[in-house]
Amino acid sequence: MSSGPDLWNPDRDSDAWLMLVEVCVKYNVDPDVSDAFSTSYEPTIFTVYAANRRIKMSTSKVKAGALWGKSKEDLLKQLGELKTDLGQLRIQKINSSGAKLNRIHDIRKSIARVLTVINLKQRSQLRLFYKNKKYLPLDLRPKQTRAIRRRLSPAEAGQVLEKTKKHSTHFPQRKYAVKAN
Repeated sequence: MSSGPDLWNPDRDSDAWLMLVEVCVKYNVDPDVSDAFSTSYEPTIFTVYAANRRIKMSTSKVKAGALWGKSKEDLLKQLGELKTDLGQLRIQKINSSGAKLNRIHDIRKSIARVLTVINLKQRSQLRLFYKNKKYLPLDLRPKQTRAIRRRLSPAEAGQVLEKTKKHSTHFPQRKYAVKAN
């Protein structure tokens, strides 16, 4: 790389360079500086190379319906890929204009979808495990309202004292009709 006036110079743009290094350290990526920057002043063509190979980024959004059929290992693998993609895009965002902002949004939402499916699958497994147990974990119990949660259960509300039961059997409500004139 020559250091002409139209080239991106890390010495002249030290803030951008520091931001790049900070993001690379955060996402555990080593930028190959010889290939990383374009010949124009604005570093629009920035490619991150990790372990001497170019990292490919997925292009489409993740559909939640497609995630339900996958195993937990596949979901975790996909989550890892999405997180590395997000790291790549954040590095690119520092060095270029806001063209990648939409893509960052899509990847963040895809990560949220994958995490949601993982958590819901885990909770459904827990529900099956605790199905016939005496107690449920608090987060699996119905939330409702505080007053409803403290209300007597139908079984408790239906209980009657022995004395009351005897009284009602011995002195039932009288059933009679009055003849009208």
